[in-house]
Amino acid sequence: MNGRGRTVKMSTLTYLLEGNHKLVRGPEIDKMVNDWFLMSNPATMLFIVACYLLFVLKVGPKLMASRKPFNLQVLMVVYNFAMVLVSLYISLLVSPVQQLWTIVSFCVFREIFCMRYAK
Repeated sequence: MNGRGRTVKMSTLTYLLEGNHKLVRGPEIDKMVNDWFLMSNPATMLFIVACYLLFVLKVGPKLMASRKPFNLQVLMVVYNFAMVLVSLYISLLVSPVQQLWTIVSFCVFREIFCMRYAK
C-alpha cells in the first residue's frame, strides 16, 4: 500500500522502473550489451542487491548470533601480502622503468636477432 491507502500493483512499479531506466540510459539501447547477463533491465540487479541486503542485515546476524567468530587473522595476513605483491607487479608494469626496459630489450633483440639474419 502506498501513503494514500491504495494498493500499488507490481506492474505499475515495473513500468515506473523500466520508464526511469530508459530515461537514464537514453532513447537508444546499446544492442551489443543488451543481451548480456543483467544488462537488459535493472530489475534483476535490484533483486540481487535486495537479497544481499536482506542477508547482511537480517538473516546473517540471526545465523551467527549463537556462534563464535571465525579466526581469520592468518588468512588476512596472507591475503594482504598477496595484494602487496600484485600491486607491486602492476605498478612495475605501468612504470616508466618498465617501459624503458621494454624499449631497450626490444631494440637489443632487434639488433641481435634481426641484423644477424639480414646479412
